Amino acid sequence: MLYTFKSSTEGVAWPAIGDARHSAMLAMQFQLDKSQWWPPEDLRARQLQQIGILIRHAAKTVPFYARRFAEAGIDPDKALDEEAWRRIPLLARQDLQNAGDSLFSQSVPRAHGKVHTLSTSGSTGMPVTVRGTQLTQFFWLSFTLRDQLWHGFDVTKKLAAIRHNRSGGGQYPDGSLYNGWGPATDPVLAAGPSVLLAISTPVEQQVEWLQRQNPGYLITYPSNLMALLSLCRERKITFPNLRCVETLSEVLHPDVRE
Repeated sequence: MLYTFKSSTEGVAWPAIGDARHSAMLAMQFQLDKSQWWPPEDLRARQLQQIGILIRHAAKTVPFYARRFAEAGIDPDKALDEEAWRRIPLLARQDLQNAGDSLFSQSVPRAHGKVHTLSTSGSTGMPVTVRGTQLTQFFWLSFTLRDQLWHGFDVTKKLAAIRHNRSGGGQYPDGSLYNGWGPATDPVLAAGPSVLLAISTPVEQQVEWLQRQNPGYLITYPSNLMALLSLCRERKITFPNLRCVETLSEVLHPDVRE
């Protein structure tokens, strides 16, 4: 796939020169693309190095994890190995709900930027609230861009999304139209338009909307995708321009994938 990278430097179109933030995102793509081919033992060593830094921070500033590490016999000041890592219990959803503020860091590194709060919709049970930073947002955007580049998505095609939207946009019959694919893609790549339809739209109207939009890519929930597939199969409706469907949030069951 031949991508057109955006340049923020006047008088330079190719090779593109981005600003500091977008150059950092591309530098992240370079590192991840190279490190995916490392020998497993080298990759694991880097992972344990980073996890060790995280554990030391959590032990000092996150009351929930200070207790959990102590119960697991983890000494944060010692180098982390595989055996110690496996002793840390997996964080369950109920743990997250019961822990409350004790799961929040009391001293976020200044270099990680502003802290923000995120809440889930509760589509798979009780909603949960977590916190992120500008750094976690940077990683999220970088991984989203990696998903698109790694799969060879043609971002000049139209992207359609049928999902929940807190702002209340995306109402049928037109939905919402955007210039570009979103904050992970637009600052770096020349992208086509994207369209959004609210998940509350009846499935028959979703199909009609998709026929009018004729997207190259679609993103929605697995349960909604199953409803779309069932109706389209029943009515023999196809989408010749559709290249890929991605799902989010819910578990993707094998029957939906099939």
